[in-house]
Parts: sequence; structure tokens; C-alpha cells
Amino acid sequence: MSDKHTDRQEKNACVSGPLSHLSILLTRPLQQSVELAQNLQALGADVIEMPMIEILPPASWQELDNALNNLGAFDWIFFASANAAQSFMQRASLLGCDLVGSGKPKVAVIGKSTEKYLRDRGIKADYVPADFVAESFVSGFPAYPQVSGLKILWPRTNIGRDYIAEKLSEAKAQVTVVQAYRTVLPSGADEYAARLRQLLRLRKLQVIAFLSGQAARNFAQVLALGTNNGADLGDDGRDQPATKGDSRFANLLGDVTLVSIGPETTKAIHECGLPAGIEAKTHDATGLVQEVLKKFGKN
Repeated sequence: MSDKHTDRQEKNACVSGPLSHLSILLTRPLQQSVELAQNLQALGADVIEMPMIEILPPASWQELDNALNNLGAFDWIFFASANAAQSFMQRASLLGCDLVGSGKPKVAVIGKSTEKYLRDRGIKADYVPADFVAESFVSGFPAYPQVSGLKILWPRTNIGRDYIAEKLSEAKAQVTVVQAYRTVLPSGADEYAARLRQLLRLRKLQVIAFLSGQAARNFAQVLALGTNNGADLGDDGRDQPATKGDSRFANLLGDVTLVSIGPETTKAIHECGLPAGIEAKTHDATGLVQEVLKKFGKN
């Protein structure tokens, strides 16, 4: 991790731009943050990458394999993240299943990166909501709420909101949720915690970017590691998971602006007890960069 941090600083040392006075922490998995990091660096920012999510295979492939072997029985398949799409497509390829040109099931996606991942593999989404949040996905879904009997496959991670499945099930759709991958705390969480507290105590960070609610929740857990003496987080010294209204991170994060990609991520930030920040108007990585420029950019 330290080598990654040093490398980023050296690359930015001679760069000028509207964000050249900013040090920005990215919490997204490394393989997904390349373009975002490059865009911020091009604007002069010092980018520090500290992924708060580690992506693992599902605990068992059985449910996903069963769904793939009966793919033609489904009317729709939902992809709420590029991770889900990637894991699904890799497993489908291994089992000899092909979505390209099959016509069934139809494909619905949330997020531009998810849509692009599938498009690059010859799969055009049949439905993309106007806003990349669960409520918009459901309200704009074709024929909703007249979806009785519709068979829907939703490959997803092990955690997250159940809003989409719940609302469509209430409308009598048959939603099959299968685990396509798992998101867990990063394996270097203790190391990250020490480095993170050092950066914050030395006021080396101005902005922390969150592109998912799980990244925010994991960040709160990582930041709380090793703090039961209360020296960093406040007077009570609690090291249990943060809860809504918990202000114990104020000492470390008081001078830092948290930037959220959208309302669900913002909600997670608040529920973790992290201080309120700013939210991208357009709920994607480009919108996040634009929001940082709007607030911090210098001519």
C-alpha cells in the first residue's frame, strides 16, 4: 500500500491544475478506480488509493449455476453493478451459457459502468433507469406494477439493499436472488487503519470519495480498528460498529470533505456516523469528479 501511495505522489509532483492543492482518497477496489484516478490526476489532484472493499467469489456457486443452467426460464436478469455482471459472465462462459443474441432473458442494469461492461461484450441493456438508485429502477421498470408472474433473476453480492426484490415481489413478480460474488473488508485492514489515521492526524487528506454504500460502511469499520483507547475517535473509546448519529469520527474527519456518488451512498455515510459531505448531482464517477471540481476547483 505504501508503494502505491508513493508512486501516486511522484506522478503528481509536477502536475498543476484546478485540483493541484487537493489530496483525495479513493476507496473503490483498485481495478475499478483506474479511470477515476487518472481523471483526478489530470486535474492535478494527489490521488491515494486505499480500497475498502475486497471482492471474493460467492460462498457457493450452486445457486448461480442452477440459474445459469435454466436461464431460458427467466424473463429478465438484473445487474446492479459491474462486479455482478463480470462474475456472472465469467461463470456463464465457464458453463457454456451465452446471453449474446439469445433474446431472453431481457437485461436491466443500474449504472453506466455496468451498462458499458455488458455492451463491450455484445449485450445491450433493455432497461436502464434514468437515475441510478433503487427507487428509480423500480418505478421506471417496464409495466410496473403490473408485473405479476414475471420471472426475474438477480445475481448480486452477499450484502446490500433488498428494496428492488421486495417491491417487485410485492407486485407478484417471481424474483430469484443468487449470490454472484462477495464483498468483504480488505485483507490489509489493520495496515490501512494505521495509515489512514496517520494521514488524517497529519491533515494529509482533504477529500475522501465513496462510490458505494459498502465502501463507506467498511471505511467506518477500518477507521475504528485499534482505537479502543479513545485517543483518535473521542471520549468514549468505543470500537463497535458506528450507528446513525454517532459523532465519534469528528476528531479525525473534521477537516475532511466526504464526497458521495449518490443518495444510497450518502445514506450509508450518515448511518455509519460519518460527517455529512457533498453528493454528486449525476450519480456516476464523472458526476463525482464534477462535484469535486465545483467545490474545490481553482482557476
